[in-house]
Amino acid sequence: MKNIIKTKNSKLTFRFPYEVAGLKLYQCLIRIFLLSAFCIFFFEECRHAWVRFPQNPPQPCQIYQQSNECKRALEEQKSKQGEPGKIHTIRQKYYFFGLYPKEQVVDASKFCPEGPKSAHQFTSFWDALWEQLTFTVYSPQTLELECYP
Repeated sequence: MKNIIKTKNSKLTFRFPYEVAGLKLYQCLIRIFLLSAFCIFFFEECRHAWVRFPQNPPQPCQIYQQSNECKRALEEQKSKQGEPGKIHTIRQKYYFFGLYPKEQVVDASKFCPEGPKSAHQFTSFWDALWEQLTFTVYSPQTLELECYP
């Protein structure tokens, strides 16, 4: 009821909520814009896709799995599992809400000779900024490939 004011000659007038708070219209619009921009950038970072790959067996194990060479190679492989692998960052370009191109094939063997450990596709802050500035006509994504050591 505080939006409706009774004047001297008994006419009721309506005031907008921003007028009741003592704000000008442009101040109210700026606040709405800043709040919506904050929400867009804060909630934009929730697009993530993770894929983990099993490690390929060592070369000596492909011939005969019970050999001593295979056992040594497997032990060496297990000792390296705790070590972080090299991470390659690949920028991918998508257009029209990410609908074009439908898929982008990445040859992981070109980046990881021992095979990929994991792939992480996500929208970074700068990807989200470009996506918002172009009204999702340009929708870039970032792909991180982690290799086995």
